[in-house]
Amino acid sequence: MYEYTVGAIVLRKIRLNEYKKLKRKKLIPVIIIAIFLVVVGIIIGHRLYENNRYEDILSQMEYIDNDSQNKRLLIDFSYLSKINSDIYSWIDIPGSSISYPVLQREDGNDEYYLNHNLDKTLGYPGVIYSHSVNKKDYSDRVTILYGHNMRNGSMFGELQRYKDTEYFDSHQDIYIHTKGEVKHYKVFAALTHDDSYIVSYYNGFKNESDILAFYSDSMSNAINKNYSYNVNADSKILVLSTCEKDDTERFLLEAVLVDFI
Repeated sequence: MYEYTVGAIVLRKIRLNEYKKLKRKKLIPVIIIAIFLVVVGIIIGHRLYENNRYEDILSQMEYIDNDSQNKRLLIDFSYLSKINSDIYSWIDIPGSSISYPVLQREDGNDEYYLNHNLDKTLGYPGVIYSHSVNKKDYSDRVTILYGHNMRNGSMFGELQRYKDTEYFDSHQDIYIHTKGEVKHYKVFAALTHDDSYIVSYYNGFKNESDILAFYSDSMSNAINKNYSYNVNADSKILVLSTCEKDDTERFLLEAVLVDFI
């Protein structure tokens, strides 16, 4: 009788341990899923925060023309510098959602804003930024601005719409606001390009022949193009660059400086 009782107790303990192990095994996937959902929630929440932050900043700016296709922004750079001292200009494409501050790292770390936000936190959607190869006064032959192709259309996500001819034709104006003036560009080409660094690809745009080759290649490969604007070796060209779904390609929107405001 005693042996039976002891045996029963041992058996119950074995079964209890097996039950606990089984329960733990079942809980592991639940815990993993829960952690995954929390992380995803944090990422989505932070992206919403960053997008709302841009909207809040834009609401502080003032428009000085009510024409939706030609409205001008009055940019308060003293206000922007308090948010981030790396802000040096503002890009605005009337009739689109693209209206953002433009940044460049003072320490020359060109890849910093590839994965950092306006408040310098790590993550997305990031910012619109340029590399240190470009002067902040847009006086280079070719100035390139970079931004992520976000699925919700923020940053440079809306550039994809320039693949549509009607959209391309009706959104020709790009305004770059600096502390001293407003530069007015006209779009002349929308195209895909391989992921090579185009500054190096065209020899740093050091010579007139480099600019002409760049323009010729752009027009030859353009999805949409406009020959109405004079582009030559003395032109100041603005390139907006974002990634394609295929990481081996970039989407480029190219415009030429036509006026100062």
